[in-house]
Amino acid sequence: MKHFIIFLISCFFLEKGWTQELKNIKSFLIPSKIHENTSELIALRAALDYYESIPIDMGATPLGVENRLTIDIYSHPDTVQQFIGNITLNGSSDFLIQNNGCVGVNIPAAQHCYFDIVFSPTSQGEQVAVISVPYTNIFRTQDGTLTFNTGQADFVVTASTEDEFRIEKTILNEANPNFITIEPSIKPCGKLRQVIKSKIMVLKCIDISNDLPVSGCYASMGLQTGLDNGGHKQSNHGSPRPLQFANRISTGVPMAIPIGGLRLVYEAPEVSGDVNMKIDGVDPNGEFLQVPDTTINVRIPEDTMPLDNIFGFYFDLANMSHQKGIYGTSNFNDSLNKAIGLFRFRLISSGFTETEIPLIESEGASLPLGGLFDYENTWGAPHCTHRDGKTIDISFSAFDTLPTTRRRIKKIKQLFLESMTDLKLTRNPENQTHWHFVSR
Repeated sequence: MKHFIIFLISCFFLEKGWTQELKNIKSFLIPSKIHENTSELIALRAALDYYESIPIDMGATPLGVENRLTIDIYSHPDTVQQFIGNITLNGSSDFLIQNNGCVGVNIPAAQHCYFDIVFSPTSQGEQVAVISVPYTNIFRTQDGTLTFNTGQADFVVTASTEDEFRIEKTILNEANPNFITIEPSIKPCGKLRQVIKSKIMVLKCIDISNDLPVSGCYASMGLQTGLDNGGHKQSNHGSPRPLQFANRISTGVPMAIPIGGLRLVYEAPEVSGDVNMKIDGVDPNGEFLQVPDTTINVRIPEDTMPLDNIFGFYFDLANMSHQKGIYGTSNFNDSLNKAIGLFRFRLISSGFTETEIPLIESEGASLPLGGLFDYENTWGAPHCTHRDGKTIDISFSAFDTLPTTRRRIKKIKQLFLESMTDLKLTRNPENQTHWHFVSR
């Protein structure tokens, strides 16, 4: 057998009144560690490794149930024999060594000895124990000399208690309840009408023994901003994301889960970015129940890309309140690129000099995940539309400061507006610094 570790996994549970036998056995080859540095041992040393720590996970076991694991110690075929010393256990008292057929025995080459690790949990939580197996290997070198080496294999055994109940979380029309995507909501702003986006979630208390819903569980919900802030400077401003449930479910307050389930309606904020929903559960016995977090990724449906790679165009980052507000959809990027290229072509064809061709400057587009650009909601229209990756502001300043006559500047502006054929100009009379364009 060339593999040093072989796992043959099954389970052996014993409980009062019933027995289920699946013969849980793990086999280990205890190898040799060669201390001598002689030419006769080089080939042998290359074939053998030394394990200082061997992890074993016995999984989850219900309270009051015995989980038994048989360890098979397999002596290396290259040894003459292997002597196993006193096997010790340190750690949780919920572990025991039983049926120890290895202590104080000499195992011939390629033979086995066995002992059992028994886990009988008495309390909730993860338990750890270290089982140390000291050994001495006797082997023969190529010239026939007997030599030996000693070592110790430490089995680091972990096991946990299986809950009697669980809180089951389902989200309507979502296959994965731990990660969902939702579009940002829209509140009335300028010409925009209100659009509220939401997700319906249901929590149920499940009895694991029969997989049926029961009453008696409690859940406390928490909502926090996640790692992806959607491009916002959260360190400089308070987060405006309304972290709330629309059906008056309070956060941080334990709520009883009825047998029919606790219904939650999460209302998406206008601001994009990750929101983490955390649930702390308690079962009918008062024991803590762990429920996986749900990451709610608030974003527009279309992917976006930076618009700062277009020739003849740049963003005035120094004067932008959102340094990440340079994104647009792929189609919007293509439309803008086409328009600026057409504009430069028309200028050259009309006899304008290179010094009369402006470098187009933008004061902002959209954020990487879309959503409310002015997330403090203090600017008013038209900035409330910078949320879908299909909006951009073009500054007047690059045109007004050209080293040419006012008549020629007026003509240059006219050619620019005529070139924006795929974009729609939205006039904003109250603003005298830029044009506001949206996708048609």
